[in-house]
Amino acid sequence: MKIIQYQAAKDFLTDNLLLLQKEEAANNLIIGLTFSIEAKKFPVEDCLLFAVREGSQPIFCALQTPNRNLTFYGAERAIPVVVSWLSNFCKQNEHTIPGLVAPKALTISFAEHWQNQTGRPWKVHMAQRVFQLNEVTEFSAAPGSLRKATAKDKPTIARWLLDFHYEAIGEDIRGEEMERAQRMLDAERLYLWDNGQAVSMAASTRSTANGISINAVFTPKKFRKHGYASSCVGNLCRTLLAQGYQFCSLFTDASNPTSNKIYQDIGFREVAKFQSIEFLLE
Repeated sequence: MKIIQYQAAKDFLTDNLLLLQKEEAANNLIIGLTFSIEAKKFPVEDCLLFAVREGSQPIFCALQTPNRNLTFYGAERAIPVVVSWLSNFCKQNEHTIPGLVAPKALTISFAEHWQNQTGRPWKVHMAQRVFQLNEVTEFSAAPGSLRKATAKDKPTIARWLLDFHYEAIGEDIRGEEMERAQRMLDAERLYLWDNGQAVSMAASTRSTANGISINAVFTPKKFRKHGYASSCVGNLCRTLLAQGYQFCSLFTDASNPTSNKIYQDIGFREVAKFQSIEFLLE
């Protein structure tokens, strides 16, 4: 087995895209992030991209954007080689791997090898499910309609992003919320369900060759249990499919039965079990 480190996202895609597209929806994160690096949304010199080849064939590839978890896909037999190389790389370059997000079985194998190699203990941060939708199931829409977010919505979006990141990810983004809201507005990817006022939001992100992902799905507590989230996500998916995407994908918290049911009711089906893992201080 041979490790290859990439200095350009284009080269990473050239070598590994066919491997990743074997499960394109499940790999929406790593594929989408690579396209983002190629589009200079992340400085490539601050990212880590590498792969394992067995003979002439790629069998494992991994990516990390600045200060985020390592995400990867491929053959489990490559993990011991990866962990050995990566632990040396981190020591030599003062590089940090805060955690992992990848298919469940791979994260466990990687974390166990990482702990043996580095002494760093780990814990599961979140069990996740990856869903794919090819066609929106007919459902009873809530009152209101879907619209693209505009500049006048920025204060509302910023407030909701604060709550979304805290509830869904356990992340405090105070001080960053206005900038993040502006980035989403600039990208024209954020949509709102409006019933006389904005009551729910969802965004599109990380397009792949054939699909696009949904994220930032959030409804404030006072507007919940009215079907707004279902209507927002369902109609956004219809919009994206009408634009030519073959499928939509998204990550869910496996421990949240309410959101998982909402997505399944509008046509999403599970295609993979993922897991995020956090490495602890020694």
